[in-house]
Amino acid sequence: MNKAQPSTKPGFSIHWSSCPLSDADGSRALWFLEGSFGVESDIYLGPTMKGLYEDQSRNWFFWMETEGKIVSICWYLQPDDDPSLSCFGEVYTAPEYRGRGLTRELNGFSIRHFEKSGGKLMMLATGNPVAAKLYASLGFEPHPEGFMPRFTPGCEGFLEFYFSPGEVTTRQVRYGDMPRVVALLNEPNPWISACMSEGIFSPNWYRHNRCGSLFAPLWRRTKGLWMGMFAASGAMVGSVTMDSVGSMDTPGHVILDLFVHPAFIGDAPRLLRDAISFAEDRGVTSFGAYISGWDEKAGVLEREGFERVLPDAFEIYLGDTTQPVGYWRLG
Repeated sequence: MNKAQPSTKPGFSIHWSSCPLSDADGSRALWFLEGSFGVESDIYLGPTMKGLYEDQSRNWFFWMETEGKIVSICWYLQPDDDPSLSCFGEVYTAPEYRGRGLTRELNGFSIRHFEKSGGKLMMLATGNPVAAKLYASLGFEPHPEGFMPRFTPGCEGFLEFYFSPGEVTTRQVRYGDMPRVVALLNEPNPWISACMSEGIFSPNWYRHNRCGSLFAPLWRRTKGLWMGMFAASGAMVGSVTMDSVGSMDTPGHVILDLFVHPAFIGDAPRLLRDAISFAEDRGVTSFGAYISGWDEKAGVLEREGFERVLPDAFEIYLGDTTQPVGYWRLG
């Protein structure tokens, strides 16, 4: 655990630590955050603080204390193999200590820590206008609404490099891929959904205020049945989530959803085939998919053996219009 004394906040001290946190700090931080967000946070607080995900990610917690008690806290996560991007969140200040600039001081400290580690892009999301104003003062920009990326000065062109076309590989998605998933799902994309069971993610169609909470529901629902496609830059450029109808041990049937960055559409068939093979090796026996309308995604599935068996399973709302959703099944 590290400690600093901010010159502008006498009587307060900033503390920060990678995970695992010490038993004493972890129990205090967990109590403080669960008292604000409850046990259903965007991340798995207890396991994260105990260091159970450090084989896949790098988690840092920052907190401010006065008179021996925590009064403000925040966190960020980086992939274990790429310090350039992160998800930022778990921001909370005790109500009786708000209005003193503590949140801004602590968040600014954590941002500088991220930049010193080689960070280029930090991402958060909020639906709170007061919080959004604070984050904007720290350099985060609405994109297009509640989702707010922040580029380290001089790295504003990072995403152009990050998602540049090239060779790809596929593998199972890991917990440390959270920032990669968030970056992919917030890139402009004509495909409508990243996971129909969890909502519409593409910002071309739906403006959302979700960041880490984009990842957590998918992580829970897929139970490990999640295949990603990755560029040489380290970017995640494709995703196949598979929502199992059965248990983790006997998954049986899955509802999958294919989502690929526009610059990598040509690699979508490979990702889909690898995902199906990966799932079959783990006991999946049948595959279905919900597709809205007819687009390149539907064409990829059809060419890989999927058939539309129910043209109008249900409808989704896109602004002032509705869009039929069909059900597809691998023959």
